[in-house]
Amino acid sequence: MFEAFILAGGMSSRMGRDKASVEFEGETLIERTANTLKEAGATSVSVVLSKRSETVAPDALPVIRDEFQDAGALAGIHAALKACGSSITFVAACDLPFASADLAKLLIDALERSGADCAIPAQPDGRLQPLFGAYRRDPTLRAADRILVDTEASNAVANLTNRLRMRTMSFEEYSALANADRLLFNVNTPQELEQAARDTDCRI
Repeated sequence: MFEAFILAGGMSSRMGRDKASVEFEGETLIERTANTLKEAGATSVSVVLSKRSETVAPDALPVIRDEFQDAGALAGIHAALKACGSSITFVAACDLPFASADLAKLLIDALERSGADCAIPAQPDGRLQPLFGAYRRDPTLRAADRILVDTEASNAVANLTNRLRMRTMSFEEYSALANADRLLFNVNTPQELEQAARDTDCRI
């Protein structure tokens, strides 16, 4: 069992408008992410917003706010961990339109089978994507707390995962999934959104 949290509190400066409200294949990105997480088996799905975010979440989704201001995605992960009532917290950014329930299930399974604190997928180019990952609540919350109260510590999410026992899932481990090479493609700009739409057309 796990609870899921959608990170939707960014300023969307590169998109030029609220990313979470952008429509993709008939759904907003935040609705699309919520449906993916529900399909993966999450017992609940909540939305994490920054204190200054003006994003409007769907009425059916509970909203929680970052405790720490101007700490980026790390503050969102921290808020998710504090609000989570289960031992496993799944975190998903709202700007991954191709992320699948099957990948989320693989990550949850990898975490449960390992002694790791988190299970993080690698993109096809080898870069890690910690904003679509499974985390053990207690050790991750302790690490996030230490970072966020330390004024000298970097708020980069990599600073968090580097302090955890990490189970990295290579691209090869999930390459058999449908559309595998696009699952972790994120849309930060209008151009990337257009590219995602073209990729969708190619699959039809």
